[in-house]
Amino acid sequence: MSNQNTIDCLLFEVAGIAFGADVSQIARIDDAPASGADEDAVSFRMALGIKGELNRCKKRSLLRMKGVAAGSMLVEGLEGIEPISTEEFQPLPEILRKAAANPYLKAVALHGSRVIFLVDMAEVASMAVKY
Repeated sequence: MSNQNTIDCLLFEVAGIAFGADVSQIARIDDAPASGADEDAVSFRMALGIKGELNRCKKRSLLRMKGVAAGSMLVEGLEGIEPISTEEFQPLPEILRKAAANPYLKAVALHGSRVIFLVDMAEVASMAVKY
């Protein structure tokens, strides 16, 4: 459980990039069906415009979002939940903010030897509904 100095992050990897989402935004985590996601699911990969083949070797999961009409978000490479100190997170450097050109990426952390991008999953899901 997080305290005011940490964020409990659900860690997952897409296309070799590590992401973290605040677990307080997620109501439930389910395994994704082998044939794909349910009809209401939004692909995290597609919502962020990440190109490349879906890694079918990695476990895929459906994140059921709290208070978001999109229903669920399909992610791959789910790793688990880990508390990360708020001191480890820094605002995105300007070059990344411009390159990413989306409001989903909120911060970046160097956690151990990994770079983790903090993502606002509720915003990803709500923006993806508009596509």
